[in-house]
Amino acid sequence: ISDDPLFAGNGRLQAASPCINVGTNQTWMTGSCDLDGRTRIMGSRVDMGCFERIVEDEGMSPQHYVSPSGGDVWPYADWATAARAIQDAVDTAAGSDTVWVADGLYDAGGAVAAGYALSNRVCVTKCITLQSVNGPEGAFIAGASDSGTNGPAAVRCLYVEAGAAVSGFTLTNGHTFFSGDYEDIEGGGAYLADGSISNCVIAGNSAAYNGGGLWGGSLTSLVTHCVFRGNTAA
Repeated sequence: ISDDPLFAGNGRLQAASPCINVGTNQTWMTGSCDLDGRTRIMGSRVDMGCFERIVEDEGMSPQHYVSPSGGDVWPYADWATAARAIQDAVDTAAGSDTVWVADGLYDAGGAVAAGYALSNRVCVTKCITLQSVNGPEGAFIAGASDSGTNGPAAVRCLYVEAGAAVSGFTLTNGHTFFSGDYEDIEGGGAYLADGSISNCVIAGNSAAYNGGGLWGGSLTSLVTHCVFRGNTAA
């Protein structure tokens, strides 16, 4: 192009950029991400360049932050106001947002996926990216057991659906119910209904039925570059 692309910085686009919605859509772009990890083709056509322009809701940010030392002020838009529980930032994020997680042990908070009963320390049910800053050596998502095993007080580490992408965590001490629907007794470390998990260490988890470390529930689930160790299942 000959016009000024109106970069907002580092190749990102300002709202009036002539690069927005003028690229050429390709089949491979569907479900792919830009360099920020956000879903491509947010409008009718892909944006030119490395980054999709996302129209932000007033008072909201396309990126949210989590840290044990954060100020815990909604919408968790920077490290100073970061959420202390991962689930709080996940709940705040909209589709294609990124949640950044600092080093620490995250063993509080959580949610139950719709239609199920087992609590998850982190429950991701929208197409967002959940990413640790420094990888699984520093960021730990810990579930909970019921007196050291599976049972009604157990908590799974992670539940993922809706095409979400999770990367860079150690998932540990996740457990399931001892009996009930399959979704509540499978996948002690993680239950991957739809989406991807990458660059994670999944260790020391237990399930009452299948998938002590992880259970994948669909053909669109993808697990890459993960280490599994010390997980148990019936």
